[in-house]
Amino acid sequence: MQLMAFDITEKQQNGLGNTNPQVYRTLLITEPVARALAQAYSGKDALEDALVENARRPLYMRAYANYWANTGSVQSDRYTFEEYYRKLLGSEAEQAAETATPDWLKGVVRQKEIWTIAAMNKGETALLIAGDSARNKFMVLPGGGCVTLEIELPKDWDALIAPMGYEPLSHFELQPPQ
Repeated sequence: MQLMAFDITEKQQNGLGNTNPQVYRTLLITEPVARALAQAYSGKDALEDALVENARRPLYMRAYANYWANTGSVQSDRYTFEEYYRKLLGSEAEQAAETATPDWLKGVVRQKEIWTIAAMNKGETALLIAGDSARNKFMVLPGGGCVTLEIELPKDWDALIAPMGYEPLSHFELQPPQ
């Protein structure tokens, strides 16, 4: 989860994260990673809550990217960098908070607490199990939104797909840890 949270802070819309830092994301998770996460979290909501809490980007990094690479306007014409940093610090949209320095920054930042901003919002992340079941991988895809649609398969679906060499759907269902 910590590695996923770190990757979420690194994978921003527009590369540097110079626009809105809280974007919709899709997390692709292989089966072994999903199993490991299922042992630590009671469900998708609990995992998402942990990611929202831990996927926080240092405000300084956010301010720097937005100040110098803002695709909407040139900030340096209106503010000094320190003024702009304070502007973001006071912005409700940034959700700035003084938090414990993330583990991945402890070798770089000496302070025990730093100002960070939220990198994701609750309910804006799709978690999908996909990929090679023998791999220990995940991928963060920032930007865009997602829609979940219910698809009703015919009752004899397994019989319909068997001649094509596909396994029954029950082989792909994850069971809760015992």
